[in-house]
Amino acid sequence: MRALGPALTFLGFAAVLPGCLYVSEVNERPTASLIARSTSSSIGGDIALEARLADDQTGFHPEIVVRDSAGAFVTDDACIVGVHTEERQDDVNLTLVHVQVWKVGTFTVELTPVDRHGARGSTATVQLTFDNEPPAFTPDPIDRRAKVLRATSVASVCGTNWAAAVPIPIRLVGEVDDPDASKPPPFVTCTTKPAPLTYQFTIVSQPTLDGTLGPADTDGHCPLERPKRTTALDTDGPTVCLYPDPSLSSVSPAGYEVKLKVSDGIDDASTDTLLVSVVNDAPACLDGTYPKVGSYVLDRAAPTVFQAIGIDGVTASSQLGYVWTIRRVGETEYTTVAGLTLGADGGGRFALDPSIYGFAVGEHVSLRVDVVDPQPGDACDVTDDRCDVASCAATVGASCPRRTTWELEYR
Repeated sequence: MRALGPALTFLGFAAVLPGCLYVSEVNERPTASLIARSTSSSIGGDIALEARLADDQTGFHPEIVVRDSAGAFVTDDACIVGVHTEERQDDVNLTLVHVQVWKVGTFTVELTPVDRHGARGSTATVQLTFDNEPPAFTPDPIDRRAKVLRATSVASVCGTNWAAAVPIPIRLVGEVDDPDASKPPPFVTCTTKPAPLTYQFTIVSQPTLDGTLGPADTDGHCPLERPKRTTALDTDGPTVCLYPDPSLSSVSPAGYEVKLKVSDGIDDASTDTLLVSVVNDAPACLDGTYPKVGSYVLDRAAPTVFQAIGIDGVTASSQLGYVWTIRRVGETEYTTVAGLTLGADGGGRFALDPSIYGFAVGEHVSLRVDVVDPQPGDACDVTDDRCDVASCAATVGASCPRRTTWELEYR
């Protein structure tokens, strides 16, 4: 406080007489500095900033805003950004500011100190960058592989080839996760989260243009009905069904290459390419007979059991059918004696009873068996006692009989 006298004017000059003038304390503006411990993170990551605040009075506080690269305010209304402060007990002038941004980009954090009188200090700023972390493949705990696709159905009996006649389920080995989605949101009321992962399977290479992809059911199985042709398919999960071209060769394998791309809406991650070797459904054929095909003299007093063992590249042997026919001397056509009977795991069986047909002593009879594939195919010519077909079901690149005949004489 200073004491001043009243001012008088004398001969044009101001004179000061003794007196008092009271002046209040001058309020100093607060100051702040902002230091980033790290300037980058993936979205949802926590970046801690050190804010050092100073003021000549107590009761000051920081005002914090975040702007995007265009200078617009970024609010936490949709959980895009979360900011909270934490005072250090050992130094009240040091405040930790935690920033979480759920959006890709570069952002500016502005901290302005404000004292209890409303005086605002200079704004301290720091730039932070938040990037997206792409989907990550994790190994299967047993298989120990990641980024790998696998055909989950059993290959056909034709070596390591899959059959073109049935759909082939293909699944990702291991798991795929979005690292950003596993981070907790900044507030418990946050409802906005990273987009769920999407899956897209693609046939990147195929022998013809008639291969297609289709969705699996909820159990991961493939429907038998062939879907509309597409070489790229978005699915709800890491499983797809490959439907090969049904007109592929039944002798030479053909390759399909399939790949999976997983996206989190920003970045993609892809698996290795899976090669699926496919061969068309070869005709069923006979892998053996009992007794061995040939000429036999049989006793008219008792039935004789004949057996035929069928194999197929797709159909189980228990589901193959067999047709048994006979032709007596003088007849020009075969007569069916057991039509399209399903075999068992040991093949088809037929007991030929001479008493039923009244075979005479010395009579010659031809007994013929055909193995029938449930899949449609060319039938043998009615005049052929033996009909060989090319089928990898027996031996790759070889042929085997689809029909064979025994020559019998009764005594």
